[in-house]
Amino acid sequence: GMIVQADGEALRRALWNLLDNAVKYSGNCRTVWVEVARENNQCAILVRDRGLGISVEEQKRIFEKFARGASSRAAGVKGTGIGLSMVEHIVRAHRGRITVESESGRGSTFTILLPLVG
Repeated sequence: GMIVQADGEALRRALWNLLDNAVKYSGNCRTVWVEVARENNQCAILVRDRGLGISVEEQKRIFEKFARGASSRAAGVKGTGIGLSMVEHIVRAHRGRITVESESGRGSTFTILLPLVG
């Protein structure tokens, strides 16, 4: 098994936020995929959607406080945009990192990488 040292409540909040975003930005495809895998000495948690996607420009700013993408504004998605900066803050507090891979119109994959114990 994979063991990470974590504040369960904080990590749950971070994951919930990614899932919530994925559903919000999904457009017509309401399916969200979650995968847990081992990557070297890290636990990788992937949250993938087939939604609106995020442009390369926006990906650079997505973890900044209150940054909201053009696609979210266009789709009329409600939210403050504080979500992803909070998620990154939580992940970093766990000595981890978060990445995003996305293409406009093709969906997004957010990956949380956390160090394994032992």
